[in-house]
Amino acid sequence: MNIDAVGPLPTSSKGNRYFLTAICMSSRYPDAIPVADISSVSVTDALLEIFSKMGFPREIQSDLGSSFTSLLTTEFFDRFGFKVKHSSVHHPQSNPVERFHRTIKRMLKVLCLESGQDWEKNLPATLLALRTITHDSTGFSPAELVHGKNLRTPEVLLYEHWVRPQEEDSTVTEYIFDLINRMRHCQELAVTTMTETRDKRKNWYDKNAVKREFRVGELVLVLATSKPNKMAVQWTGPGVIESKLSETNYIVRMEGKKDKTQIYHINLLKPYHHRLERDSALEGRLSPTEIESLKQLLGRHKKIFSNDPEKPHLVEHDFELISDKPIRSKPYRTSQRQNEILKGEIKRMLGLNIIEIGQSDYASPIILVESTGKDPRPCIDYRLLNANVRTQFSPLPNIEERVERVAAAKYITVIDLDTGYWQIHLSERARRYSAFVTSFGTYIPLRMPFGLLNAPYFFSKLMAQVLENCDTFAVPYLDDIAIYS
Repeated sequence: MNIDAVGPLPTSSKGNRYFLTAICMSSRYPDAIPVADISSVSVTDALLEIFSKMGFPREIQSDLGSSFTSLLTTEFFDRFGFKVKHSSVHHPQSNPVERFHRTIKRMLKVLCLESGQDWEKNLPATLLALRTITHDSTGFSPAELVHGKNLRTPEVLLYEHWVRPQEEDSTVTEYIFDLINRMRHCQELAVTTMTETRDKRKNWYDKNAVKREFRVGELVLVLATSKPNKMAVQWTGPGVIESKLSETNYIVRMEGKKDKTQIYHINLLKPYHHRLERDSALEGRLSPTEIESLKQLLGRHKKIFSNDPEKPHLVEHDFELISDKPIRSKPYRTSQRQNEILKGEIKRMLGLNIIEIGQSDYASPIILVESTGKDPRPCIDYRLLNANVRTQFSPLPNIEERVERVAAAKYITVIDLDTGYWQIHLSERARRYSAFVTSFGTYIPLRMPFGLLNAPYFFSKLMAQVLENCDTFAVPYLDDIAIYS
């Protein structure tokens, strides 16, 4: 018998959030008992209820959940003389009841959508359907192999109502002998069908199966079954094979965990290969001569490599509004600490001539964005203004085409422009529209701020104009420039 627990589910009308499942592997006869929790006491009570219907099994297979490995449950199994087998770690395919879970949950979902949200009320109907359906492995329904005949379903009742077959009189003795012969015949056919199905499935699986084996002391990577996020590493390790338990299970000791070993299925392991090291002229540190040459180069072009934004007059950003109705917003509430940070940033922008103090009939609020590991930065909330801005279309570079062109190069240098938007002047009309407000004053941007609707398109157009004659060795993508050769 294979057992497992399903949940947590929405709380039923009787206060149950889980149900314990059991399936007889010889007849495929299923059962499910709703429980409020999956504590050891609830599990043993549910198992006794299952055994009262299906009898006490010789073997029980379960996973390594605490409900099935606790002291109480282990003692319960020992007292009744059960031979307990556990599924391989992180390998649910070794417990066939997992496939039964997918079927019963899908059926409960459909029934709950049709007849109500209480899954516990729909559980008996689901079990009736699963017990009376013909199983592919045996060729019979589970009820036929357990009771000797299939259960009467609503379809059978409807058929009898239409046809009304005449009942044949027979003695009890004749009925018992017929039942025994029918069950013996069903058993023989079921065993034959299961053998044929097993061989067919094995041949199908073995078509793509590859025999793998690890030796003691070999380094392996372990599949991370639980990850904090989607971008986390998929394989961890390397670990060392301590011993081989069977053809599919190995004991692995992970590096950094001296006294901790764990059993892993072979499907969760793969060989670890050391990364090949190769010498490169670019590795290591610069020599004193190279450092001095770099200093001279930066000194000759210190105006270009300055952190202060320049004042180019190549272009001037302007945009139109759909409606002339002024848009004014109240400043967002900020703490005293955030106010001090905002005042410092405002003072820096005033010193760089990025903004100026002024008044406007348009005003957007400013917020302070704080991210872990990064300095706080002010951002103007232009959402209301952008909803009223007439969109200017300019094609953005195709990132895949740019990557394909640069990837063929041997040497690549990537330059991330510092405050590129601040090097673009705003028109008088755009300055009026782009004004922002804080709790301590109103300010007018003189350069293009971040957050405006048409800013990325305009900046991309500017970069294409600046690097127009350099496309054989430099390509821009927004504020990044890749120089390749």
